[in-house]
Amino acid sequence: DNTRKMNDVVNYSLNHCASLYGLSGMQLRILLEIGQNGSHTVGSLANNVLIAGANISSMCKKLESMGMLTRIRDREDERVVKIYLTPQSKSIIEEVNDYYEKKFIKAIGEGLIENLDAIIAAIEKVNELFIKINREEG
Repeated sequence: DNTRKMNDVVNYSLNHCASLYGLSGMQLRILLEIGQNGSHTVGSLANNVLIAGANISSMCKKLESMGMLTRIRDREDERVVKIYLTPQSKSIIEEVNDYYEKKFIKAIGEGLIENLDAIIAAIEKVNELFIKINREEG
């Protein structure tokens, strides 16, 4: 129940923040994923943001038409297409990261950064638990 609630409030916040840039929450999640982990193929991006490959492909095409992504064929294997951020989307990601950093600091207080570290550590443990569960389920 708590993970569902957390997912709901995170999605609400991302949707609100994304709308400031003319994006959907999922489009922003895609940009944030690439910004945090570097270039992706459609398949690896789909796995990381948990979206079906066909859906992510159309979202990437839309983001490319908006000037947010570029798709470049791999020089060593032309069957592979890598997805990269553009300067415009990099700027948006910086603004979004700054926005959330300020919001978190305000919400927990300047002197309570160690609380944020504990929250991050707890979330990482929950993620590890679900990764382990998912591996066991196949």
